Amino acid sequence: MQVKFIGIHLLITLTVIFLMAILLIILSTFFYLLYKRKRSKQRDDLQRLFYLLIGKVIFNETVISEKGENNKRIIIPRKFQKKLKKRYARQVMKTVILDSKNNLTDAYGENLKILYNQTGLKKDALRNLYFDSRWYLKADAIQELSRMQQADCLHHIYRYVNHKNRYVRMEAESAMINLWGFRGLRFLNFIAYPISEWQQIKLLRQLAHFKYEEFKGIEKWLRSSNDSVVIFALKLVRVYHRFELYDAVKEVLLHPCADVRKNCIITLRNIYREDTALLLIKNYDQEGRDCKLAILDAMSEAGTEDVIPFLMEEIEHGDDEYKLKAANAIMVVKRGEGLQLLKSQPFAGSFPWNEIIVQLKGEEAG
Repeated sequence: MQVKFIGIHLLITLTVIFLMAILLIILSTFFYLLYKRKRSKQRDDLQRLFYLLIGKVIFNETVISEKGENNKRIIIPRKFQKKLKKRYARQVMKTVILDSKNNLTDAYGENLKILYNQTGLKKDALRNLYFDSRWYLKADAIQELSRMQQADCLHHIYRYVNHKNRYVRMEAESAMINLWGFRGLRFLNFIAYPISEWQQIKLLRQLAHFKYEEFKGIEKWLRSSNDSVVIFALKLVRVYHRFELYDAVKEVLLHPCADVRKNCIITLRNIYREDTALLLIKNYDQEGRDCKLAILDAMSEAGTEDVIPFLMEEIEHGDDEYKLKAANAIMVVKRGEGLQLLKSQPFAGSFPWNEIIVQLKGEEAG
């Protein structure tokens, strides 16, 4: 009887605990949603208010000059100043300014830069950059300063191109280009970490937005101990057609890294001279598959009559990809006679040459 009583009492206790837990979860969820709703309304109200201020700033309604046109300040009403003392309001203000900056031309965006500085948001970003240990806040601060065109902060950002966190490094590299154009490439002089393939593409896209200006340093970057810097320098040579660097580029063919040599071959293909084809096939036998295929591709651009014997040997290679690339090069070098030359070979009627010749014939007709 006592055991039965204890069992019923335990069951009642567990039921009460379970119901209290459910009630606690319900209450926690309710208050959390209430907080989120209140926060969302607060954010919307602040955004409307700040967009109103920015509208006036953009059209110079609150801008006055002190001691000349180059020394401007914004008249910020007290109600805004009071709100901007709170951290959350400053975060909303930052978001509104950055969004507005993206949608404005430089002429209108200049007043936003003044507002950004005057509200202390620039100081907040620099504080995060220097004193916060969290990498994502450092990366965010660099991106923010870059988007707001804070060129005077370059000396602060410069040192972070060698930060241990790759996202911080990437933002710093991008900021150097965004704020300084081609001159920003000088970070390549001392960068210690690899530049990823994606980051190289991003940097080249950024440079495309700037008017081209002659820049120095490529010769030094081609001799860098950082393989990714050498590869990026080779890309700069071919993208900007730096033909005068041909001699410096061909020295890279002796680089110990195969990926670097492959990029060198691709670059020489874009800035080739009459002797480029023979230069490339000189060490052909010592190269790996990727470099050999890159050389065969280069023959379609830089190839001359002198390399036809070499190409005729490669069309008998056991790998079909070698065959096709060599055949393409022959078609280009021999022009109208290339197809006939291939058809005259003993293997022309056998597989895969029968299909390759049909393909080449179609390309020639097209």
